[in-house]
Amino acid sequence: MHGWVRRVGTWLGALTLGLVLGACRAHPAPEDASSSAKGGERPASILCPTEDAEGAPLDLAAAFGVERALSARVERMLRVARELETSATELRDETERVCVELARGLSSDVVPADRAPCEVAFERFLALKGALTRGGASLSVSVQSVSCSLDLGALQACAGECLTGQAGIVSRVECAATEGGCGLDFSLPNASSACATQCAVRSLGLARCSAHVDVQLEGGAADLVAAVTALKTQVPRLVVLGGELSVRALEALASVRGLVDELAGAIDEVSEVGRNANASFVGGAVLAGCVGPRLADALRAGIELETSLTAAARLQHALLE
Repeated sequence: MHGWVRRVGTWLGALTLGLVLGACRAHPAPEDASSSAKGGERPASILCPTEDAEGAPLDLAAAFGVERALSARVERMLRVARELETSATELRDETERVCVELARGLSSDVVPADRAPCEVAFERFLALKGALTRGGASLSVSVQSVSCSLDLGALQACAGECLTGQAGIVSRVECAATEGGCGLDFSLPNASSACATQCAVRSLGLARCSAHVDVQLEGGAADLVAAVTALKTQVPRLVVLGGELSVRALEALASVRGLVDELAGAIDEVSEVGRNANASFVGGAVLAGCVGPRLADALRAGIELETSLTAAARLQHALLE
């Protein structure tokens, strides 16, 4: 298991301590008949703060009694985590959909539900290419061009929202101009690493890419029409997912992991320093218990995306060999 995943997992253990000490925002659990009859105490439960329907910022300082600087860092990290989970899930689903459709085009066999779709497509493509070679035919796939762009307005909105914490505000973005927008490389002047990471993660869902791919079959039988059609239809998007977007996604994931490690260290420090002051110690422990699961879910989505993109890149390499 990745070290940073293990690190987030250790936060969850802190929740037990918070419960024992009756930490901040402790609420009695619903009473049942048996516990009332026995006259026993009702266990405390922790109510983690949530955002309202308008997405107003969480007041973690008030909820947990920790300093506002740390509260602001946590709030921003939660926004990054939410962006990551959304973008990672969308990209993973699209990658797997493309591979499923390609695998179906390459073979009439059912795509096994317990197999990674890109791995299945990889095996089927190698089998098809091998059969063609043995039959004296040949199949070639080549990329003629790939282009990607980002909407400048959307990036400026992300930058403004991240820097101010408010929607509807735009901020300056520096990027290489492309037709209709920005290139995939951009920077946010004077922005924190958390803001840069948040917008980098969001850009994964904003990127508009296209690829022109040439598929040539020589000497093949007529029954390979479906396979050629699937290659022409799905490979252009696969080239983007396994190439440009894969690189950006892995860079963004690495940045998120670094921020998670930094935040984990800050929360650990709050808990350690506050050992002689129960409010700070318990606040840090419960903060970890509420924040840890959210970040763990986002990182888990990132791991699944990384796995899918790695398989897509492997498939792309085989197609273009």
